Amino acid sequence: GNKMRAEPYVAGISIAHYRKYKVISDFNVLHDPRKRHKLQQIWAFAHIFERSFWRRLISDYFSESKHNEFSNLVAVHQYFGVKMSFYFGFVAFFTNWLVAPALGGMFVFGMEFIPSGFESEIEDSPEDAAKFDDRYDHPLMFAYAFFLAIWMSFLVQGWSSKEKELAFRWDVDDHVPQHIPNPLSTAPVQLQFVHGSWQYRAVLTPQQQRTRLKFILLVSVPIELFFISLVLVQLTAMHFINDLIDKDCNLMDNCGLPNEKFNQLGEVAFQTFAAVQSLLIVVIYGCYELVAVYMTIKENHASTGAYEGALASRMIVFSLLNSYSTLFYYAYYKQDIDRTASMLSSLMVVGQILKMMKVYLLPYVSGMEPAENIMQRKIKEEQKKKGKNAKTTEENEEVAEDKEQEIRDEDVLGGDAEGDEEAEVDERLIRPV
Repeated sequence: GNKMRAEPYVAGISIAHYRKYKVISDFNVLHDPRKRHKLQQIWAFAHIFERSFWRRLISDYFSESKHNEFSNLVAVHQYFGVKMSFYFGFVAFFTNWLVAPALGGMFVFGMEFIPSGFESEIEDSPEDAAKFDDRYDHPLMFAYAFFLAIWMSFLVQGWSSKEKELAFRWDVDDHVPQHIPNPLSTAPVQLQFVHGSWQYRAVLTPQQQRTRLKFILLVSVPIELFFISLVLVQLTAMHFINDLIDKDCNLMDNCGLPNEKFNQLGEVAFQTFAAVQSLLIVVIYGCYELVAVYMTIKENHASTGAYEGALASRMIVFSLLNSYSTLFYYAYYKQDIDRTASMLSSLMVVGQILKMMKVYLLPYVSGMEPAENIMQRKIKEEQKKKGKNAKTTEENEEVAEDKEQEIRDEDVLGGDAEGDEEAEVDERLIRPV
């Protein structure tokens, strides 16, 4: 029990330490097909049509009751461990709490299509067509923004309480983060007395620290600047193409007037351009991700925490710059809410399509069968084997029973014959001479 609490994520075994000292060469995470299939059944989409599912959902994520079950998270915790269960717990908590702003947003968005009849800050034209455009300057927008600010504060406080509740349930409420040596690092491991106990900690030598600083200055910084310049070039090209689209009167209704809009051809042209731009953004992000992993490995971070923190910081900052710069361009420079919304939807749709292609299409194209199909086939084969073994066992039991019955019959017949012979002998002895 003490060892489990000392390092709960790896069951008390420091894999990185054993690998560092070449006790093991490498390791792979093994999966149990039966337990994995059971986990998928617990998280099946069909459960949303059950009343008990909604009862557990409301109790688990919207109350602090001691009767909370967390059955879905318990299944994840038993299979993947504490780290992944906390991740799924936060995603489930955040998704359920998004119901309130989603319903509120649907109501506000629907009401904004009703002309407000007041002078809009966006459109000053008295025409009815222009007045309909003031839906983005509707008074409900300010009320909805105030509601989101309050909702966010409750969300943060709610997850803080729920995180402590889950930590207590999984017996990690007093867990002290351990320094786990990075298996990808060449830093030597030393035994040090830290936090009242002896721990193996990876420490970079002075030579390794100088090498790391040189790599950051000569390799990491130039690569970062290259990708930042690539994003700026993409923004410049986007600005140039947008100007061409705006100046083409064949794509506009009321061209040259304050209330000019895209016609049908212009909508098709802009949506196509937004899709291509979204694809370019996703491709740039994918290339940067590969390079960022390489740079973080070469920077030789001593612990897994430092490695994961450096990689996460890189990816978050570049994602903000790469993805949101186009939205900032349309929202604050062009001040066009319609194009901002179109660009946001394009980024989401293109990103989801590419992710689905990566997960489901690439395995078929490369000749690899998806792991889910392999698992389901193995489970069915095992069930068939169990069925055949059961049938064979039943047949063997029937044959054995038949043989036992035959032996009993033979014993009975043999016993009757012996009884007749004994009777004849007795008659001879008793018969007078």
